Amino acid sequence: MQTYTSRPFTIKKDNVTVFRLFRNPLSLEGFLEKTRDKLPTKDVVLTEDSVSFTAPMVGALKFVRIEEEEPNVVKYRGEGTPVPMTLCVYLTPTDENSTSAQVSVEADVPAFLSGMIKTQVNPLLEKAADALEQLDVDRLLGANN
Repeated sequence: MQTYTSRPFTIKKDNVTVFRLFRNPLSLEGFLEKTRDKLPTKDVVLTEDSVSFTAPMVGALKFVRIEEEEPNVVKYRGEGTPVPMTLCVYLTPTDENSTSAQVSVEADVPAFLSGMIKTQVNPLLEKAADALEQLDVDRLLGANN
């Protein structure tokens, strides 16, 4: 199993709220509406426990929530992925108003392919970190959260 990890980034909201956001993909609908044209994917569908989309050169993919450790970890298993993989979100409270986060992909690939996969996955993880770091959680969830 190979692990590819984004840089740590900060989300300006308390840890529990950020955890709830990541454990329920439907809560990201507002974010998706604002960024849909910037994403390298098509046909994104969110449910309470999964994210489905069509990716270039890969086809239809689905990630289903398989594990959560409130309030620090949320994991999604890939279905229809070219290799078995898990998408993980790790959260650590920084203070009462911000959360440090990292996104990683654990993929079951042979060691000799790891370097090639890394050159494909790491830029995507960094783009995800950049986008999530800009996330205005209050605006996304409404001012009352």
